Amino acid sequence: DERLSQTLFVVAANNCGELNDGKMRSVENSMPPGLKGLPNVVTVSATAKKRDGVTRLAYYSNVDGDVAAPGGGGDEGDQVWSTTWGNCSTAKPPVCRSTWSATSGTSMAAPFVTGTAGLMLSTNHSITPEQMKSCLTSGANVTDI
Repeated sequence: DERLSQTLFVVAANNCGELNDGKMRSVENSMPPGLKGLPNVVTVSATAKKRDGVTRLAYYSNVDGDVAAPGGGGDEGDQVWSTTWGNCSTAKPPVCRSTWSATSGTSMAAPFVTGTAGLMLSTNHSITPEQMKSCLTSGANVTDI
């Protein structure tokens, strides 16, 4: 479908980075087969702030995302606040009110990248998904995390 090729997909890189055996997991091993290798998919790993003040790849995050963004889960309550469903009534259908909660994960990191891509598109309506991905990956600070 042509619409799919005109869309930038921002995908959380998964939260199975380091398992009990101490080996790091890659995004390729956890991504649905239909998304692997597409030029309009950006995978997002998560970072977390440690007690020493240094931001590193979060222990749970896969290691080879295209970019990394704050995902929480570091030391001393380093989490990301997000809206969540809560306070649901027993009515049929139930009425739920959104609330806030602190959590962590690559799903908390991906919205930072999605928002950045949205801002890019709002200033340049003719930018392609591949150009957005290139800007996101080449404009990121490269660090040894």
